[in-house]
Amino acid sequence: MDDKAARKAAPAFEKEQRQRESERRKEEAAQAKEPERREKTVAKAEAAIELAKREHDKRARTIETDRAAIEKRSQAEDARWEKQKEKLETALRRAHG
Repeated sequence: MDDKAARKAAPAFEKEQRQRESERRKEEAAQAKEPERREKTVAKAEAAIELAKREHDKRARTIETDRAAIEKRSQAEDARWEKQKEKLETALRRAHG
């Protein structure tokens, strides 16, 4: 009976060995692809950072342009006010006589 059982078990054992070998090859292939996958992930992240930086720089330039325009308007308003104030104070002095 032992010989008969051994003959019966041999194909199952061989099948299991083939499956283990197949799994090992798949694992090795996955490990071999890991550096390439990691490199692609890093490249993608770096590209995203660069894109975000360009967008930030563009927005910052727009804000700086707006800030300069507002400063110019503020200075113009200050000058207008000073001129108007001077006219009104002159008129007040003349009225007091």
